Amino acid sequence: MFSKKTKANHIKKFDWLVKKQSTDTEKNETKATKNNWVINKSSTALLPEEKEVLELGLNFAPTPKRVPVIDILAGVEVATRRAKLQVEVSEELRARICSVIKNTKVSQNNMKPSQHQAIASLKRNDTIVIVKADKGNATVVLDKSDYMDKCYMLLQPPTYKKLKKDPTQVVKKRITDLLKELKAAKHINMAMFNKLKPTNCFAPKFYGCQKCTNQTFH
Repeated sequence: MFSKKTKANHIKKFDWLVKKQSTDTEKNETKATKNNWVINKSSTALLPEEKEVLELGLNFAPTPKRVPVIDILAGVEVATRRAKLQVEVSEELRARICSVIKNTKVSQNNMKPSQHQAIASLKRNDTIVIVKADKGNATVVLDKSDYMDKCYMLLQPPTYKKLKKDPTQVVKKRITDLLKELKAAKHINMAMFNKLKPTNCFAPKFYGCQKCTNQTFH
């Protein structure tokens, strides 16, 4: 029979081994998962720093070097015009936002210098294209030539046809005119008109996604 002290030591050691095994398993699973975050299908070998920065994901936002004042103010102007705010309200809103911007400081850098260098290196490489996988958060690296060939193949008729010019503004005008008619006929009120009226319209962009499960592209 073990003494109480010996038994307690064995239990303590057993608990430690179980915890260690669990921690090692989690580390291995995390490492295995990370290996699937970046899928390199190009002929270019990625440097460890480049792979590391791609593992952050395409939605990762590096800390800006300075507060994007112009972009913020431009967004405010668009929002105030769209909301049809009174002049006094718009001026007060601008003043408050300017006060916030004035007192705002840039957050601490969330990337290492080597990661910034890796981003610059990837941008300079015009032989590859970096896209998001069709499912999950994986990032896929493709040869640009293969990417363009597959895109041209998808754009072949009869699925798509080439237009002489961008019809976005024409469609926008038609919708706006129809909404004006509905408002004049009192089928919708001003609030609904402003909600449905198209603003800042632009044509959608075509891009390809890599389907990693069966090596297809769409």
